[in-house]
Amino acid sequence: MKCLTGKKQQAKKKVFMTPFRMTKVVRYILLIICLLIYIYNIQLQAIPIAAKTLLAVPGFIYFLTDKKNKVTYQKLQKYIKLFGVALLLFLWGLFTMAINGSDEMLYLAYIKNFLLWFFEVYFLCHLAKSIVSSFLDLCKIITIVVAFESLLALCLKFNPSFAEIVSNIVEMKVYQVGFDNYMDTSDLTDFSRIIGLGNAVYFGVLTSCTLGLISSAYVLYHSKSISIYIVCYIIISIVSIMTARIAVVPVVLGLALVLFYHANERNGHVIRTTILISLSAFVTIHLALTFLPDNMLEWQMELFGNMTENSESEHLLKWLINTKFEDKTLFIGDAHYKVGDFAYYKNVDIGFYRQIFYSGLIGLSIILYYNIMILKYIKKSDISDKSLGPYVAVLFICYLISMFKGDINYVELYLLVLMMFDFSIKKNVLTK
Repeated sequence: MKCLTGKKQQAKKKVFMTPFRMTKVVRYILLIICLLIYIYNIQLQAIPIAAKTLLAVPGFIYFLTDKKNKVTYQKLQKYIKLFGVALLLFLWGLFTMAINGSDEMLYLAYIKNFLLWFFEVYFLCHLAKSIVSSFLDLCKIITIVVAFESLLALCLKFNPSFAEIVSNIVEMKVYQVGFDNYMDTSDLTDFSRIIGLGNAVYFGVLTSCTLGLISSAYVLYHSKSISIYIVCYIIISIVSIMTARIAVVPVVLGLALVLFYHANERNGHVIRTTILISLSAFVTIHLALTFLPDNMLEWQMELFGNMTENSESEHLLKWLINTKFEDKTLFIGDAHYKVGDFAYYKNVDIGFYRQIFYSGLIGLSIILYYNIMILKYIKKSDISDKSLGPYVAVLFICYLISMFKGDINYVELYLLVLMMFDFSIKKNVLTK
């Protein structure tokens, strides 16, 4: 009888546990989808606004009604300070606009976007409860999301039927810089590079691939099961470089981070990781040389030695050396960011220079401080995790190098990591 009773109790437990498991699975899938929308800023054909903006609505409701999270002033203090920096940047932008007689209001977006991002991520944090309990969990799920989008981008490139289906659901516009029109994306197989979802197009892929690769490096150091994440690292690396060659920077820095983490260790985990990465890299290069179309291979090979007058590297070098600034421009800027809808002001695409042209060195300093401030908050989120400092440092190095190529904004992804620490992750927990 006792045995039967025990079996009945186990059966009851299974019955009660099944809905919980299903709920957690559904929550996990929903979190993956919402992270995909947030990280890549995906625009749906049926909705006139960015899909991620819709996440702010439930986020705002949960923020007002969520009693379990206990949103205290102490938790909000850092976000109020960050908003204050965004407000300062906006006010400086108004000042330089007034001095220069310009109507190009660039920095209003910093205030609007910060508020939207806050509530969008708050909703993601709500979904992440019981799923993301450690920073390692967060890095794992970020790696999976970025690798998943990379696989989708590969399918878009090499499967025209799939690309047609996706283009009927997701907006696939690619604008041509310097021209007031959009590039035809009806046949994605025509491009010499990969076109991904949302902002994973050309230089825009750099934010998502950087976060994915650096998070993957963190996982490769801390997790015991690394095979799947090595595969993810390889997939993200290949697709990102095939989208924008500058993505080689986070690929190399991600590997450097793994080596730095293991610098003082001599164990089987290090050897296994090194061997697996080396073998994967060899197989990847062989497959690329065998199966990639000629136009893609030629475009990729330019990265390793094409320094002709019309090469991208030559253009960047000319901009760095030959661009001149007036004294007034250096101090307060010209309050001009672009000419028309697409062309760069002064025909210069270097991120640092574009910000100087708009708001001078003072505006650029505020932007750099803004990025450093939020990264410092991330680093301080778990002082017991010594590997968090190098993670943050590599993110910042990637941002600085990216700004030599073009103007780019990592803040929305930094905010994702920071808010997960405050509203989802349990401190001092490292799940393997």
